[in-house]
Amino acid sequence: MSDPQVTRPKITYQKHGDTLAEMQHFFPGVRAEQVPGCEGFAAAEVITLTA
Repeated sequence: MSDPQVTRPKITYQKHGDTLAEMQHFFPGVRAEQVPGCEGFAAAEVITLTA
């Protein structure tokens, strides 16, 4: 038996391009065309354990 749908963990996946704004936070002024592939940091997963 598993948890009810409302209490199940939620995973949000981010691709490399989705993290560009996050990278720019750490490196202000850096434009997309200045980084390889015009993408940000590595792909990431965000896990929400509670609703």
